[in-house]
Amino acid sequence: MNEAKLMFRDDKLVSIGLQPTKGIEAKAIPNIYGIEFEVKVSGIEEAVSPGDYERSKGKIYPRTYPAVYFLNAVTERSTIRCVIANNSIGSILGQTAGFVTITVSPDGYH
Repeated sequence: MNEAKLMFRDDKLVSIGLQPTKGIEAKAIPNIYGIEFEVKVSGIEEAVSPGDYERSKGKIYPRTYPAVYFLNAVTERSTIRCVIANNSIGSILGQTAGFVTITVSPDGYH
């Protein structure tokens, strides 16, 4: 890891921010964490280019991925949010996660 940030509230760990030294391919993230992720894009991005998105079963899916988007997963005790860079280099090399934030439940890890 290039950087790790730990955030505490009332002496309990509530968030871990990780910045990998090398990008992690977006398609590898569900396998790394062993859970299903959903694609989340900016509401502004969707409003500016509504034709670039389709809806299915209450979820929004990009037809082409924007320069930056998020992969989110929620479990009983945590939320995982990955920032995905899909720039020209990322498009050539594969979409990669540049920063991962794990937020745990308010009572922290037991």
